[in-house]
Amino acid sequence: MHPEVKNYLDNNPEPQSIDVLIADANGILRGKKIPRRSVGEPL
Repeated sequence: MHPEVKNYLDNNPEPQSIDVLIADANGILRGKKIPRRSVGEPL
């Protein structure tokens, strides 16, 4: 896990999920909500 992400999660225990925007093959942004416990796991 990136040190900045770890630092954020360690200092902010309230968020239960993280919202992520990912561009698809056509460049359209798609939203994804990742549970806190899954942040940092390999895809």
